[in-house]
Amino acid sequence: MTLHSMQVPLLAMLLSTAVFCGSRAVAAPPRFPDDTALLNPISWQFNSSGAMNSSYDPAEQAIRFDVTYDEKVTDRWVYPRFFMRPPVTLSGATAVTFEVKVLPDEGFAGIRTANFILDGFNPYEPGPPGAWKTIRISLEGKDLDNCERFEIGMNPNAAKHAFLLRRIRFEGTPRKPLLPPGITTEAPSAVFFEQSAPVFTCTRTLPKLHYTVVDWLGAPLMEGDWPNEGDAPLTLPALPPGYYLLKTTNASDVVLKDYSFTVIVDPKRRRPVKDPFFAVDAALSWVASPGTFQCPWYDGDSYRLVMDLCQWAGITHLRERMSWSGVQSHPDNAPYFSHYLKNAQDCYKRNILVSGMFHDCPPWAGKSRGFPDNLAALYRFCKTAGETFGPCMEDWEFWNEQDIGIMPAWDYAAALKAAYLGFKAANPDMAVTIGAFCAGAASPYLEAVFDNAAAKYCDFLNYHTYSPLRHYNSLHDQLRKTMERIGRKDWQIWITECGTDMEGNATEDSVRKGLMAHSTEQERILAEFYPKSQIGHMMNGVYRNYYFIFGAYSERDGKKDWGIIRRDGSVKPSYAAMSTMTYYLAGARLAGELAVNDAVKAYLFDLPDGTQTLVYWAVSNLDTSNGGVQKITSDNATTFTLPMSDGVYNGSDLVGTPFQLSPRNGTAEIKATRYPSYLAGIKGLTASNPPRYPIGRPQPYVPTATEDLSVIVTADLNSDDFATTNRNSLAELFAEKGRIQLHIWNLADTPKTGRLLVKGGTLHGLPETLQLPPMGEVAVDVEFHPNNDTNPWRTNINIIGQFAGKESTPLIIPLRLTEQLLHNSEVKELDILKPDAWIRNTSADTYVAEYDEAEKALRFDVSWEDENKDRWFYPEHIIFYPFEDLEDVAFIEFEVKTAQDKVENDHGYACLMLCKIDEKDEYLPYTSPTGQWEKRRVELGPEGRFHIFKIRLGCNPIGMRMSFWLRNIRLIKQPKRHQAP
Repeated sequence: MTLHSMQVPLLAMLLSTAVFCGSRAVAAPPRFPDDTALLNPISWQFNSSGAMNSSYDPAEQAIRFDVTYDEKVTDRWVYPRFFMRPPVTLSGATAVTFEVKVLPDEGFAGIRTANFILDGFNPYEPGPPGAWKTIRISLEGKDLDNCERFEIGMNPNAAKHAFLLRRIRFEGTPRKPLLPPGITTEAPSAVFFEQSAPVFTCTRTLPKLHYTVVDWLGAPLMEGDWPNEGDAPLTLPALPPGYYLLKTTNASDVVLKDYSFTVIVDPKRRRPVKDPFFAVDAALSWVASPGTFQCPWYDGDSYRLVMDLCQWAGITHLRERMSWSGVQSHPDNAPYFSHYLKNAQDCYKRNILVSGMFHDCPPWAGKSRGFPDNLAALYRFCKTAGETFGPCMEDWEFWNEQDIGIMPAWDYAAALKAAYLGFKAANPDMAVTIGAFCAGAASPYLEAVFDNAAAKYCDFLNYHTYSPLRHYNSLHDQLRKTMERIGRKDWQIWITECGTDMEGNATEDSVRKGLMAHSTEQERILAEFYPKSQIGHMMNGVYRNYYFIFGAYSERDGKKDWGIIRRDGSVKPSYAAMSTMTYYLAGARLAGELAVNDAVKAYLFDLPDGTQTLVYWAVSNLDTSNGGVQKITSDNATTFTLPMSDGVYNGSDLVGTPFQLSPRNGTAEIKATRYPSYLAGIKGLTASNPPRYPIGRPQPYVPTATEDLSVIVTADLNSDDFATTNRNSLAELFAEKGRIQLHIWNLADTPKTGRLLVKGGTLHGLPETLQLPPMGEVAVDVEFHPNNDTNPWRTNINIIGQFAGKESTPLIIPLRLTEQLLHNSEVKELDILKPDAWIRNTSADTYVAEYDEAEKALRFDVSWEDENKDRWFYPEHIIFYPFEDLEDVAFIEFEVKTAQDKVENDHGYACLMLCKIDEKDEYLPYTSPTGQWEKRRVELGPEGRFHIFKIRLGCNPIGMRMSFWLRNIRLIKQPKRHQAP
């Protein structure tokens, strides 16, 4: 894609720079929210347990909210959030009035409760459906000084609900809120350009206010008295690029929080690059939505803030998120892309390209789990999106991490086909890729997706990894084997999410109640990780790498702190590390690794001007660890020498602070720490080890004259006959035959006549000839009778369409013939429900194993004291020969349930581990336990079962306390294969 002129972005940068150096602007007078914002759908943030859509109703002059709940959702609520930024405030408000109307619907079943949420729940009673009702709620006595948002909504009983709001008015007199003690700056996110003088303001006047500036590792740089004890701005001298901390002391009891700020190179000095490697998952329209983090700059325009920060740091590729259900609540309505489109257009104006993606669908387009099964609707939506966004998107991805068990692999492959065709119908030259895999580079799910000819419906490979750095090579080896297996060994690889858990759960309080923030040490670990991970993927031939994630984002009940931006709107040292790396390496080509010594890693880059840049660091536990939470115990300082011509060379540390190096007598002695540094202007060095793999290329598939990619076959498996297992990569048949409803889709504008061919069995009830309407489907109820002549318990349902003399791509469903397996197998129950049959193997601080008479089961109770500890529970059982010989065992079956100290009772992982003599342990995942007794059947691998001497069976709970029950453990022996005639 041709880049636009740089004139507009540079002008924007110059205008933004003016903010840094000028005097404080006169603050606008405080005011309450008005209809300009209150009636704007973009002002209301999604906040519901269902699929919510906001719109303006011109006839009613009201804001309208529609919500639809999945059938599995029992706790139905909708409370749209309205965020405020200065000068908009609620400080001084004494009451709020508003009008509300619940819209009548045939399925209306009443309202359980309704609330205006502001400093607690304030209940109100809506009127009968179809009638406006005026509500007044007193705000006397509420803490409104620092209020950022309020919510208005209700808890409906029905699966579909809609209501209107208008004339939201706040009584009282708006006043300027009393700011808490602290330090502020007019520089967005406290990011300054080099050569500008950083200016700071204190919100309080404090006696003997004294400041100290330290660098990012805590070394003091300058100090002095704050002018007028905080009543006047503090202006520092211009500082070189780097990451700094402003610390203060004073003679009162008030303690000001340390204030971080960043100085980066002037963006005007950056080299423009057409196809950069460096990118970031910004999830701009979600994670940067108003109110997600504090944004006292740009009148609260947090979207603009993120775009500016990315642009200043040399990041010109962002990964986005979009919600289909959020832009098209009804099939008769055209999609309204609202802020998603505006953000993409604003990025495009700045020469920032976007990777578009969505991973949901409105209820009318999918039966369950928010996954589309109406392939014609999916095609039309993707075509409309592709046409509407046009060149603002550089590429489109379909879905996100589908291999974590959201939908069966064959269903995903069918939907991918429809989405791909839709995007390509909008623009045949648009790059379209598969949803990113994340659960294994050679997992059964990934294999099943590509067995369904998914490679014909994507242009390059897309993957997510949060692996330790030392696992990158093995990960990419597996990806390359997969690409070769599917005939795409020269594909490009994009890593569209790259992050780490090695810093552990956040340990500090953030400015948002209930959300934790990283400590200084944790932020340093993440800054160290950034350049190391980028180069690790470069060495493995990755085309583009998207760091996860830019905006403030939390997971795991607020304990996992992601993001380069903090909740207070400032940036972490990772931002300085990113800016530094892109400045030195944008447009450079990785020549390879330079062998120095075992204590140092060094990588050589060739630049367009003929010079070289060296990136180097001392090996740390971040490089060598196999996982788990890491700590910084030392900077690992060491030195190494390189042959270099005498002269003066410029370089910088991880966060951009410059230094100079002067070799003598043709040799440079270089100091390295665990934090990567850069040395520029080198010439004549040769890499010892080139990149392990070349960078691939996008490969759009060109169908042959006998192929028809527009015919897609899907299958609804009857739940009484079939179940999906092995993380939705395999179907099980529990009877001799199984009922299926086939859907044959024709995503072309012409009708087609043909038939279906089946392998792996026969389809009873299948018509000889099928007539497919244009852009439509035909549904057929059939009965599948498996053919298991080659394997008594495994086959594939393999269906191909033949229409108008061409063949469709196949529908392939890997099938386990469970009924036949159990009928022809020897089943042996293990008598190991005794506490002493299991050896303690867990990270838990407390562990109790006992027989539960009421449940007729073995019960384990475990708990952890430190919430930052890696929580795992895998008790061991030693195999006793010959009674528990696993040589001929095809499956281990058991019943399991759990209870935790959290309502979700969720688990990060659950597996059966096979421990083999002199071999690596084998991890076999199973569907995580729930609060009810459920049967799990784990298939053992075909080879090496006689080497197994021990098994481990358990899970990784998310909670701090767990009870784990286990019973009815059985070995299912492999049935004998049919004899060939």
